[in-house]
Amino acid sequence: MTPASKVIEIAPYLARPNLADGLTRVELATLLEQLKGLEGRVMARLLLGATEGIRARQEDTERDCLLTAKEAAERLALTVDYLYRHAEKLPFTVRPGAGQVRFSARGIERYIQARQGRKA
Repeated sequence: MTPASKVIEIAPYLARPNLADGLTRVELATLLEQLKGLEGRVMARLLLGATEGIRARQEDTERDCLLTAKEAAERLALTVDYLYRHAEKLPFTVRPGAGQVRFSARGIERYIQARQGRKA
């Protein structure tokens, strides 16, 4: 955030986007900057699998490895085609960018443990 920036309450703009019509260019830039910051924090939580109510484990503090479809398919004993067709439904799918699909190694481990009835 730039030193001259002020914090703008974004909730009203999320509920009614046309409310931003009355903002100045500086206020719009500030709002956009704050939204980008929020987007980054939300994306980080998604990629790390962080959710409320789940205590952090030591292994979660380590960096997760994103696997290609081929690598993930080998770990899961599935086909690459199956992973692509079901990517939207699989909890360990990560989309790091437009048109990109990767799979969380930790997420796959948790998925396997859950399917085997063990606590992840």
